Amino acid sequence: MSKNATSASAEGNLANSCLALTIQPPKFAETEDPESFSIWIQQFQRFLRLKKVNETDKLDLFLLCACPKAAKLYDELTWPALTPAQVASEMTEYKTAVHYLKSRFVKERNSLSERVKLLRKSQLPHQSLRDYLSELRSIAKYCDYPASFADEALRDAFTVGLANDDIRHAVCREYEAARRVDKPFSLADAVSAAELEEQARLLAGHNSPISQPSIAVTQKAASRPPKTKVSFPGKLTYCYWCGSRQKHGKNACPARGKTCRNCQKEGHFAKVCRSSRYLLTAFHVSQPDSLGGNT
Repeated sequence: MSKNATSASAEGNLANSCLALTIQPPKFAETEDPESFSIWIQQFQRFLRLKKVNETDKLDLFLLCACPKAAKLYDELTWPALTPAQVASEMTEYKTAVHYLKSRFVKERNSLSERVKLLRKSQLPHQSLRDYLSELRSIAKYCDYPASFADEALRDAFTVGLANDDIRHAVCREYEAARRVDKPFSLADAVSAAELEEQARLLAGHNSPISQPSIAVTQKAASRPPKTKVSFPGKLTYCYWCGSRQKHGKNACPARGKTCRNCQKEGHFAKVCRSSRYLLTAFHVSQPDSLGGNT
């Protein structure tokens, strides 16, 4: 190896060592997110590998970086010594502690509920296809689908929840074309078809690849002038039973108990009778008879 190569290698190792020295172990803070503990464990494992922490020191470092509740849960139990079988299977005190605390902080998911959630998940307005797919994957990992069906289930959920009808139809067309030639149509194929249609829409001049019919309908309805009730000052109102334009209740109506000369029924005057034998239009409400009359 040349002198320059040796020098470059030494500088690289030194830089990596300095980087490892500056990285601090991640701290765990309990949150409402059921994924928070699992994510923190992954980050903590990366730190252990980078720092090359000895197995005997991992447990103490783990409990120091965990939240006080996690350390208290661990300290409250009496941990027996590892059996020869556990040691043979490479089980350690650190791994035992991680397994126990994970069971306490990571809530068990109901696979049926998660499947319902997956099927109801829809792409949000202006959400990219990749971000939408990422959310679906985060739900699907708790659905407990058989390995042979997982891709198909995720493909269907992805297609159903697409926000744009044109993009969804494009995916369905590609599926039908693949089915005709007896070719499998995977989740990757569905995503590819959706992205191609989205790009085609953008090239065609659509500013947004995601249609928002509900918003458009709402805006159209909002642009319409509000309906208002129109009053007609010249419209005359009068009593249904006597024809008077003076306001009064039915019990105080002059026609109460009177017999109509037209239909011979009680309770109204002939001038407001609606029987076919009497021409109602002949009555002009602007010139009513006297309140007591029964013409």
